[in-house]
Amino acid sequence: MKTKSLISIIAGFGLLFGACEKNNDMAEQTTDQGTMKVSMTDAPANYNALNVRINKAEVYLEGQGWVQLENRAQQFDVLELNNGQSIEIASSNQLRAGTYSRLRLEFAQEVNLTTLASVGLPGSEAEGTFQLMWKGSNTIEIEINEQVEVGSQTDVLLDFDAARSVVEDGNDYYIQPVIRYVQNTSTGISGQLEGSAQAMIIARNGELEASAYAAVDGEFMIRGLADGTYDLTIEYLQNVDGQLEYGEKEVRDVTVTQGHITMLGTVYVK
Repeated sequence: MKTKSLISIIAGFGLLFGACEKNNDMAEQTTDQGTMKVSMTDAPANYNALNVRINKAEVYLEGQGWVQLENRAQQFDVLELNNGQSIEIASSNQLRAGTYSRLRLEFAQEVNLTTLASVGLPGSEAEGTFQLMWKGSNTIEIEINEQVEVGSQTDVLLDFDAARSVVEDGNDYYIQPVIRYVQNTSTGISGQLEGSAQAMIIARNGELEASAYAAVDGEFMIRGLADGTYDLTIEYLQNVDGQLEYGEKEVRDVTVTQGHITMLGTVYVK
């Protein structure tokens, strides 16, 4: 009986030791993780809607390989994501700490474009809703530079440039997404337009060009700018004798400082 009891005690210690090892392994797996959220905003375009769907999102961990994220977004209209608005498209609550250098998005084949009645497709009088064909692959890879740290959340913001993403080839129109990684989300320019219900604001400093589309109330915001001095071009529609015509206004020497949104106040375009 004593021998049997001794064997039982040793076996019990063995099970306990094994359980401790497993718990330690699990602790190691969970303590070296952080989280990531990927969101998308939009650069402007003279369209009414551009509906897309993302089927799959992955990030590349240096030295390890591709890691799949949880897909958050269903079909959405990228043109609704302007003036600081964004939508969460993917995330992970258990992402290994490290440097992530690339992000890969797989889009659904079906993409629908609805034009503005006053504009139509570029260079044509076509109006309405069109299903765009893909020019090239529907999988887009974007270079990023994000460090996921243990116990913290990393936010990644992407800017979908709708105007440059719709391309013309003869009489056909295609989708070829142009997506910019926005690294400085807290740096940019904002303002309020008066005098036009439809306008595009383009910021240039010789090295970088970024843009935004004014909301119905005239508000706009351009994020992801680097330090420097920018010239703004405001391209807007105006009513002249009952006809819509394009107008243009320049705002020069706008200073942008790291970590700040430069407030322009009210800008009159008429």
